[in-house]
Amino acid sequence: MLDFALYRDLIHLTTPFSCLAPELTPEGYAPLIDALLQQTSHLDGSAHTRSTHLGPRNLLYARLISRAPFSLSEDVLELIDRLLAYELSQKPVTSIADIKNKDIINIYQHAHSLTHIALWQGDIATLRTDAIVNAANNQLLGCFQPFHRCIDNVIHALAGPRLRDDCARIIDTQQALEETGCAKITRGYHLPSRYVLHTVGPIYNSSVGHDFNADLLAKSYKSCMETAAQLPAIQSIAFCCISTGVFGFPNEAAAQVALHAVSRWLQSNPERFTDIIFDVFLDKDVAIYQKEISKRSDYVPRRQD
Repeated sequence: MLDFALYRDLIHLTTPFSCLAPELTPEGYAPLIDALLQQTSHLDGSAHTRSTHLGPRNLLYARLISRAPFSLSEDVLELIDRLLAYELSQKPVTSIADIKNKDIINIYQHAHSLTHIALWQGDIATLRTDAIVNAANNQLLGCFQPFHRCIDNVIHALAGPRLRDDCARIIDTQQALEETGCAKITRGYHLPSRYVLHTVGPIYNSSVGHDFNADLLAKSYKSCMETAAQLPAIQSIAFCCISTGVFGFPNEAAAQVALHAVSRWLQSNPERFTDIIFDVFLDKDVAIYQKEISKRSDYVPRRQD
């Protein structure tokens, strides 16, 4: 698989992304969407939806999420940057400090490192951390199906089309699909987090035995941490529940693998990261993680006085 050093400069990874377009006003929002619909009329997003009767913003979303890489000019990308920057400014964002202040019950200290651990329930695309983890497919290009609620779709939609173009550059340079258990990193563009770690978790296959599936899932967590560790700017990582959902990994077993893989890496690298967040979306995953953490001596509850 392609080494980090071979694509870092290709996608300008260490250059902070900033939207230089003029700030958008509420009055200019609808006209900008109309202008973008005209500029993207060559993209047929409606063919990939359940209904062709979409409002202007949803139609633009459908076109962008189902488009091929490199199908937009720089001028159009800059207009989209302006739109997405405005939309981000209108959304609530959660920081690590917010989590620690509001939910101290689910804050832990790793027993063998300096890293704080948090369990948080919410939308990972609204977190402001140094990096978030995306459960990607082996093309690394995101989900092309509009309104599909997988994390891959949500992250690409909110980050914007530059994210897919970066992922395509990586895959084109690699000249191979991404292997299960590996990870690549890109900028986060219009996400609150600066970077996105894309990892291909295993599609659970009961016929090969649980240990084989668990080893591949553990490799995904390890690959994310090793990749992030190569960028000094990354001190905090938020993990999604890799391979659960459509990939079929049993939730309880996936939590056990995640907690063990992260703990083992931190024990070998005790000073590398300040914060690790396990982000869960479903109520049952909150309960599962709380139960599994309570069984372990390496995650110590950390309460404020």
